[in-house]
Amino acid sequence: MINIRGRGIDRSIFYTVAVYSLSETLFFLVIAWLYSFKAAFFLLFLGVQSVFHLIVYLYLRSHAALFTIIKTGEQLGKINLANRITLLRITLAPVLLFLILALKNEKVLPILLPVIAFTFLTDLADGYVSRTRGESTMIGRILDSASDYLLLGIVAISYYIFGILPHWLFWLMIFRLSLHCVLMLVLYRIRKKLIPETTVFGKIFVASSMALLAIELLGLIFLRLKPYVAYIELAAGILIGLSIIDKCRYFAAARKQKMG
Repeated sequence: MINIRGRGIDRSIFYTVAVYSLSETLFFLVIAWLYSFKAAFFLLFLGVQSVFHLIVYLYLRSHAALFTIIKTGEQLGKINLANRITLLRITLAPVLLFLILALKNEKVLPILLPVIAFTFLTDLADGYVSRTRGESTMIGRILDSASDYLLLGIVAISYYIFGILPHWLFWLMIFRLSLHCVLMLVLYRIRKKLIPETTVFGKIFVASSMALLAIELLGLIFLRLKPYVAYIELAAGILIGLSIIDKCRYFAAARKQKMG
């Protein structure tokens, strides 16, 4: 039975990643046709898209044992709905990145805004599905955290390149993202296993950063909002600063507990 389930989850991983890759490639192809993207730009997207999805597939295959319901310990025979939603958010990263890059030469905001909104909404959807359907898995927690930081990093860097995000706020966000990665790596080496955990301020950091990035784009469309964006940036900066302090406190407590 274990072997059958193992083969089942392997097939589910392959088909899920393959369907997402094909669907997102076709979606971007339609956009490329509508806006007459250069062939080189689309081919670059295709290359990045293919490599990115291959990495996701290989990671999931090598960690298939983590597709286990946390409460019951049940090994899944296929990817559940909550994990599919989380994976969709992760695999949309190349589409989101190249749409933002396309802003330099094309007026793709009418496409970009709904994609960003949909991507951020999946963060709420997978959590809701996971709680209400009892589908919380260890791999889901890992992927959920990774997807949030991946998307925030991609969007923040893209905004910085185009001068949408203030320098001080960009570097504050990058420092917070980098700090999380470094401290989690240190804890992994200490614990010898990856334990996906989050704090209240960790959730506040993700939520406030996502809201900020969405509002920055709205400020470009609705110029009347532009004077108020600076206040939102300041508020977001304060929350990010508090989350940095909170992350350091969490790391110190976790390290002390382990050493004790």
